[in-house]
Amino acid sequence: MRKKPIDKLYGLPAILILVLLLGKYLDLFPVPNWLVGGALILGALTFLEKR
Repeated sequence: MRKKPIDKLYGLPAILILVLLLGKYLDLFPVPNWLVGGALILGALTFLEKR
């Protein structure tokens, strides 16, 4: 059975959220609040679709 594209990208939101949070809270690079919010929403949607 073939995997859906969302199954292949399931780890992407987690990596994206980790990188953005590290960049924001350790001041590695400037991250706007709307970008962090968008990443959290993407992660939540991916998690809810996976269930």
